[in-house]
Amino acid sequence: MTDDEVEMYRDILKEGTPFDRFVSRGDVRDSIDIKAPREEAERAVRRALRSTIADGTARLLPIVGVAGTGKTHFYWALKDLEEAEGKDWVCVYVPSPPTPVRTLLHIYTCLADEIGNLIETVSSTVVDTYGKKGLFGSSMKDVINNAVRFYPGVGIDVIRALVIYGMAKEQSLKHAAERWLLGENFTEDELEKLKLNSVLESDDVCLATLKIYSQNLKKVIILYFDELEIPFRTFGPEAEMHLLETIKRIYNEIPNVIIITACLEEVWVRVLNEIADPAIKSRMEREVQLKPFRVEDVEALYISAMRHFWENEKNMPLPSDPLFPLNQPIFEEIHKKSKGNPRESIKIIRDYMDMVLFGEGLPKPVVPEIKPALRPEATPSTEIQTPVKASVQMTIGEEEYIIEVNPASVAGAAMDSITTISRELNKPLEIKLDYEFLGKDKKAKKIAGFVEDKSAHMKYGIEVPSIKTFDRSGGVAAFYAASRIMEAVHSTSINKAILIVPEGTSGKKYTSLLESAGDTLIVVELNQADAEALVRSAKKSPCPKGRQIAHVVFPTISLEAPVVPTGQPAHPAAAEAKTSAPKKIASCPFCKSEITEENLKLLSQGKNAICSKCHKIISLGQV
Repeated sequence: MTDDEVEMYRDILKEGTPFDRFVSRGDVRDSIDIKAPREEAERAVRRALRSTIADGTARLLPIVGVAGTGKTHFYWALKDLEEAEGKDWVCVYVPSPPTPVRTLLHIYTCLADEIGNLIETVSSTVVDTYGKKGLFGSSMKDVINNAVRFYPGVGIDVIRALVIYGMAKEQSLKHAAERWLLGENFTEDELEKLKLNSVLESDDVCLATLKIYSQNLKKVIILYFDELEIPFRTFGPEAEMHLLETIKRIYNEIPNVIIITACLEEVWVRVLNEIADPAIKSRMEREVQLKPFRVEDVEALYISAMRHFWENEKNMPLPSDPLFPLNQPIFEEIHKKSKGNPRESIKIIRDYMDMVLFGEGLPKPVVPEIKPALRPEATPSTEIQTPVKASVQMTIGEEEYIIEVNPASVAGAAMDSITTISRELNKPLEIKLDYEFLGKDKKAKKIAGFVEDKSAHMKYGIEVPSIKTFDRSGGVAAFYAASRIMEAVHSTSINKAILIVPEGTSGKKYTSLLESAGDTLIVVELNQADAEALVRSAKKSPCPKGRQIAHVVFPTISLEAPVVPTGQPAHPAAAEAKTSAPKKIASCPFCKSEITEENLKLLSQGKNAICSKCHKIISLGQV
């Protein structure tokens, strides 16, 4: 990594790192996952899913571990698995209840929040199952009467509300049924309108609703109860007992459900010894421990988090040293201090990064001296080696190559576009890639390219920010690239700067720098398709973006590639009239400066032109 790159990456990390949040939350998705410590838990969930999908029997799976081992994170790992494979099941996060009462309503609300079309799906299934097929079908009353035979007692109101929601033609009636199914408060008059006798928040009605949903959703429901210890700490032993009794009731009465209880190891031991009855103990799955990190897991977590941070959040490539700003030996120290605890590992990584970024430096771990083993002398191989280059030339034709868009290829294409135009105009230029100059601190700095037109006494610099893709804003990297090339201007190494950035790049510091640079800095914005076209066409016939870059050096060229005429004009006078510039004086619609004769000529031919003053594109209709 160059000094400039190190400085840029360090400055960005000083503003925030991917390790500032070290506690998983049920409402904030975890983007990084290390699979090894949770492999046993995932196998247990898969086994429970296979069984419940096959027989519909509820299952209870305890996940235990000390604080920080990834119990909440395991929920997000299951959500990732659900998105990849979960056509037959859905995982629902159930945090600790906010109050010690109405726990079933809390669970039902979590289910409704997780499955957006829950009521529509279950209502449709009930109507299809208990309605008559045929030309005329069944009336709403017939469907209700048929369905309640299978769901008597407290389930009658639930069935009635579901059928009204699915079949009522009157929108006000359908809306009222939906409100009831969402657990909203109802007056006696509103209940009478729907001919209902109860409200959903009642525990018995809520349990009946969960049972009807589990039987008609056509999916196994995983209820992920996280932080089982919170009710005891917040409300006392009675609240804990109420939650556990609710879980036991769901386990005994609702089919197609897998209950996962994630809690601290010491809490689960107490639950088993003091609360759980022998029947529950004998029927539940064996508890699963989440494993601690190994050294390689800590390192994999760091690299994955940094890759996501640079490439997805900052739109920058991962540094050439993926461990930057840490180093290999420090991960042994992190593992030793954290004892493999994921949360503690993240905290220690964060501390070590602060030490590097803010001047203290990393501690020097003691590395034992290792004597190299003696190796036998290598014997020369008799196998004939085929040059790799030859095989590549044989398999890849002249036009069969992959367009790779990255900062280096775009910078090279920009230089090639200028070179191609210079040959067309027969105007020699001095071209240099990776141009080095002395910055204001008297240290060597580099920009992507340098172009000198000695006949015009002009020097141009080209720079492209270190970004991952041109389909997203250049962000902080664009600001640093702009700062770098303007430093070349201020050092008089160049007279004019060309900055190539992704389309839509913005930011307060970046915009402020552009404003202060004025006409000295020309910005060319590309999207990914523009960048691909630039790289593909630069050496033969530059695309419009390539010509826009070359236009900074050669202001008289058109933005469009010249078209070779297929025949001679009908009359020489007509051709002369077509190419002659208009006589009137015209001004740029943006900066109001007078349009040059060359640009007027381009406009008269129906082509676009670029203002020599503000460098904005002008069309004929704007003049």
